[in-house]
Amino acid sequence: MKKVGLTLVIALFLAAIFPLQAQVKLELEATVGQNDAVPFYDTDKVQNIIVGVRTGLLLNVKFQSGFGLESGLLLSTKGYFYGYDHSRVGKQLTGKHYRYGTLEYPLCVTYKYDLGKVKLVWKAGGYASNSLWGRSRELWTLYENNSEVDYSFRNYHSLAIGNTSSDDLRSFDVGLHFATGVEIGRFTAGIGYSIGLVDVLPNLSGKNTNRILNISVGYKFF
Repeated sequence: MKKVGLTLVIALFLAAIFPLQAQVKLELEATVGQNDAVPFYDTDKVQNIIVGVRTGLLLNVKFQSGFGLESGLLLSTKGYFYGYDHSRVGKQLTGKHYRYGTLEYPLCVTYKYDLGKVKLVWKAGGYASNSLWGRSRELWTLYENNSEVDYSFRNYHSLAIGNTSSDDLRSFDVGLHFATGVEIGRFTAGIGYSIGLVDVLPNLSGKNTNRILNISVGYKFF
């Protein structure tokens, strides 16, 4: 929470420096998109798209030059799936789903180009996040001659959150964020991409960093 307070204080401080030029607006944003931890390269690996949701409040500080700052507090769900398909040779198919929730603190520089009723928006900056919860679901199924046999195994467990070598999910992540979109009156819409810099699932092989492609809609309260 200290990081959230710091980013908001910075935004409000800059607004105070330019009291005749700055406008502060509060926005509610909801986002749906592909949320994946990208693994190491493996030709036998089967991957699915994980759909996550992000929602929360954004604080926008706008200056007359068109530039501004954006920060806020967002709740986000992310995930990762992998599996190995050896059914062609009568062996087992294994798949494991990871789901985890984070609290994100974005801080971006924005630029808005006014076209009258419509404004074009560009954003670039970074984010920090803390992991709140995590769980995994593992599935094993036995195949024989490309037909499923009456055997399966399921295993569910919560992910241990921390920064030691034995933890399943890192407690902290940082990354870069880029987005573009439009504003029409009080409504906003856009598309963005985030690149994580931390190996968030350290017990898996390779480096697994968050890669998030999202579509968002929002509403400005004032």
